[in-house]
Amino acid sequence: MKFADSHPEFESIRNGTVYNIITDRLFDELKKFILNYADTTRRLTVVCVDLEGRLSQEPIRATLDWNLRQAYFENLFLQLRQKSFTGMMDFLSDFAELYFDANARSRLNLLLERNNFKYVLTLDQQNESIWKTAESLESIAQTAREIKQSLYPEEILNSIERSASRMRGVLSGQDMRQELKNIFQTLEKEIMFYTGEFSVKEAFTLMHNDTRWGTPEIIKEDQLSYDYLQTTLTAQPFPLDNSDVMYWIERLELFRRHLAIKNDHMIDN
Repeated sequence: MKFADSHPEFESIRNGTVYNIITDRLFDELKKFILNYADTTRRLTVVCVDLEGRLSQEPIRATLDWNLRQAYFENLFLQLRQKSFTGMMDFLSDFAELYFDANARSRLNLLLERNNFKYVLTLDQQNESIWKTAESLESIAQTAREIKQSLYPEEILNSIERSASRMRGVLSGQDMRQELKNIFQTLEKEIMFYTGEFSVKEAFTLMHNDTRWGTPEIIKEDQLSYDYLQTTLTAQPFPLDNSDVMYWIERLELFRRHLAIKNDHMIDN
C-alpha cells in the first residue's frame, strides 16, 4: 500500500520539511542499509533504475564502475529525499519487501526504531506492506528487553552492558576509535568461542553452512562488515569520522547480541 493512502496527511510534504522527519543521521544509515544489500554493481544498478523511475529521470546508459555507480545512487537517493517524503517511504517499503532478502523489513524497522522514527513497516491482512505509527505496534525496544532478560547468557550481557556504559562516558574521537577496536577484538573472541573454531574465517564458514546461526543473508552481511572493519581499523590515516565510528559500534553490538541469542538457543535445544 502506498504511504499516502494510509497517511494522507503527508501527501504534500516537500523539500526542507522532510529534513525534520528524516534526519541527516537516519538518511546516512538508510544509505548504508541499502548498500549492504545492493552489494554488487548489477544489484545497485537495479536500485538506480528504480530511483530514476520515481524521479522521472532518463536512465544513464553508460556503463559505470562500482564507485561511480555508488556516487550516482547517493545523488539519486538525495534527490528523492528532497523531492518527496511519501516517495521516500514508498521506495523504502518496496526495497524492504521486494529486494534481495526476506528479512530486510525487520532490519529496516530496527534501524528506524534506533533513530526514534515515527513509523514502522508491517503487513496488512492482505499480506501487503504498510506503514504504521510505531505506537500502534508492540514496542520493538520492549521486545528486545524481554529477549535480553530471558535469553542472553549473563556474562555476555554484562560485557555488552559494560561496553554501552563506557560509550556513554567517551568524549574524544581517539577514545571512540579505541572503543571500536576493543569491541571488534571482543567480537572475534566470541565468534571463535561460540563456534569452537580456531579462526574467524573458519567460524564464518561454519555459520554459513548451519542455518541455526541465521539465514545466509544475515551471515553474509555480518561477514562483509567484519572484513570491512578488519581492514579499516588498521588503515592509516584512520578513514572514519566519529559518526561512522558510532555506527559501527552499534552494528557490532547488534551482531554480538545476535550471536548470544543463537548460541543460547542451541544450548537449550
